[in-house]
Amino acid sequence: ALFETVKAVGIELCPALGLTIPVGKDSLSMRTDWVENGTNKSVVAPLSLIISGFAPVVDVTQSVTPQLVKEDDTSLVFMDLSGGKTRMGGSALAQVHGQLGDDTPDLDDPETLKQFFKVVQQWINDGKILAYHDRSDGGLFTTIAEMCFAGRIGAKLTIEPTLEKLFNEELGAVIQVRNEDLKGMIDEMPTVQVIGTVHDNPILSIGDESFDVYELLQFWSQTSYQIQKLRDNPDTADAEFKL
Repeated sequence: ALFETVKAVGIELCPALGLTIPVGKDSLSMRTDWVENGTNKSVVAPLSLIISGFAPVVDVTQSVTPQLVKEDDTSLVFMDLSGGKTRMGGSALAQVHGQLGDDTPDLDDPETLKQFFKVVQQWINDGKILAYHDRSDGGLFTTIAEMCFAGRIGAKLTIEPTLEKLFNEELGAVIQVRNEDLKGMIDEMPTVQVIGTVHDNPILSIGDESFDVYELLQFWSQTSYQIQKLRDNPDTADAEFKL
């Protein structure tokens, strides 16, 4: 599996994107053993591969974040890089239900990713993107919820509320743009889709369902909060969580 991964990334994907990974390290065989209160314990490295890229930032003022902006006449736009696929294998939703799934998301067309990157960079340089967040763990619904958390505002989604559309973790991104810029952006990348609007009221709504952004934020923060209570002063952890 490790060989097939290196082959796919190093021989197939990197040349297509014009990238180089200068060094790699096999940590899959790492293991730690210890004895705690007379019990033998061990931890092995997870069988997953994470590759991080980095590059110089020429102008930090041109960067964008997931924080939704309180500005009138804006829309949420979804940029789908999967060709409409909704593969659910390995998704957070599947794992919540104790399942693994069959087909997992994949990068099927490197050229689509290259075009996406170039277009997004140009839009950032032109000041057209107000907020940006990639679709990743948790899928589209989680992506937009996290954007609401960052901006402390709400959103109204106009997409069909099916599990596959809301929670698949295919490649893609959500951006907030001004309505006056929409037509030109759609002309440049016809696959983009308007999926909602932003409003000051901290409510995230889709179809007939509405969610309080702050209640969702507490659910979302629960794991970090519980770890913080064990690691740090529990009183300050409680105070931060309540706030």
